[in-house]
Amino acid sequence: MASAAGIAAYRPPALLQAVSVLDLLELTGSTVHTAELLNLSQPTVSRRSRGIAQDLGVQLHQPIHAEGLRCGDGPCLRLLRRAAKCHRLE
Repeated sequence: MASAAGIAAYRPPALLQAVSVLDLLELTGSTVHTAELLNLSQPTVSRRSRGIAQDLGVQLHQPIHAEGLRCGDGPCLRLLRRAAKCHRLE
């Protein structure tokens, strides 16, 4: 997919796409809105987010933490978010 200027649109690598799903879920607050933004079905987003949460050892839809995160936080997730940010900025 190329933009009008001939520059390819940014797409995170598969390993970092999981972080995008959790972050969008955090921002939108629902799997329905996240699915719309990612052009996926709501059940697909639900399955992916549950799988990601299980793999990373975080719980989804927790009461809001002091940091304001509902999808959990942990050392692994913080490092993945940092990696996604660095990759996007390159």
